[in-house]
Amino acid sequence: DRFGVTADQGIVTAGQGGAVGISGSSFVVPFVRMPNAPAEVHLNTTSSLTAVLSLLDRPPFEFLSKANQPVTLADGKAVLKGKIDILLKKKLPADEISFDVGGELSGVRSETIVAGRVLNAPSLKVRATNADLVISGAGRIGQVPFEGAFTSKLTKGSNSSAVKGWVELSERFVDEFKIGL
Repeated sequence: DRFGVTADQGIVTAGQGGAVGISGSSFVVPFVRMPNAPAEVHLNTTSSLTAVLSLLDRPPFEFLSKANQPVTLADGKAVLKGKIDILLKKKLPADEISFDVGGELSGVRSETIVAGRVLNAPSLKVRATNADLVISGAGRIGQVPFEGAFTSKLTKGSNSSAVKGWVELSERFVDEFKIGL
């Protein structure tokens, strides 16, 4: 026996950042009679970036708290789609949750990501799996253009992050970072 429900309309209220629209999201339990049955969450969300970060900082993950970052790390809009696989049991540990979520972040602005500078990006791609988080795209740090990808490992015990890309080295760079040459 199978159980499924789809949200034609709906929201989830995050601790900060307002509502997360969940229209088109669904929850499916393929075998309802099975103890600790597997379940699938098919996400289709639209929200502020702060609202998404606020939800990601809730138990069992608490991603931002573990990284000593605020949920107000950046402003912008997030449109995400993906799948989460869980087991229907009490006190489900984070390592028994499988997820693959991706989408677009638009109008991104942060005064926190690069200390002492404003980061702006019109559009960034994001993908999060159990293994890692990747955010990529182009933007500006102050007046200096950049393009690249930030990757952070999400596996238990891993504490590595990396940024790969390019930044314009020009008079704008010298002026923005106040490098006296």
